[in-house]
Amino acid sequence: MPEISLIAGKIGPFQPQQPVMVPLWLALQLRKEGKCGIMPPEWMDLDNLQAKENEEREQEENFTELPYHYEEIASLLLKTAQSDMKDSRKVKTILKNISDLRSSKIKQGLRTIKGKIDFIKLNNVAAMELYSMRGFSVKTLSAFKAIAHATNYEPSQQMATYEASQSQSQTQASSQYDD
Repeated sequence: MPEISLIAGKIGPFQPQQPVMVPLWLALQLRKEGKCGIMPPEWMDLDNLQAKENEEREQEENFTELPYHYEEIASLLLKTAQSDMKDSRKVKTILKNISDLRSSKIKQGLRTIKGKIDFIKLNNVAAMELYSMRGFSVKTLSAFKAIAHATNYEPSQQMATYEASQSQSQTQASSQYDD
């Protein structure tokens, strides 16, 4: 098969039994057409996934490093190229275990939030995991908005009042020392 010209550049030429790096979407399409087999990424190797699962269990508060879209990539590859993968059932089971462990950590972390929070640090959280927290976040922000509305709290007015009082006190302070 000759080279394929894409917006991002040329891919190929394709030779039988010779691996070629291609975008995931192209690999999936060629696999569906029966024109290639897919070699899963290294992180989807059974031994690597078992090590990641163990690491995830050991780290109670941190998330192990995985690709940002690991769940989506794994799902597409297991759906389209399961026969190309060695031990695909075990891979699927381990990925489910990792996902469950990470989901449990997220839920536990959200339960521990109390009081005023300026920020939350989320290292190595994947796209689908962030999406799963979205519902909670939106409901929480809506509740805060309702409380603010019920108490007639206007953050912009509070800031304007604070800034005005700050500038007045600074003016008074400077006039005290001008003499």
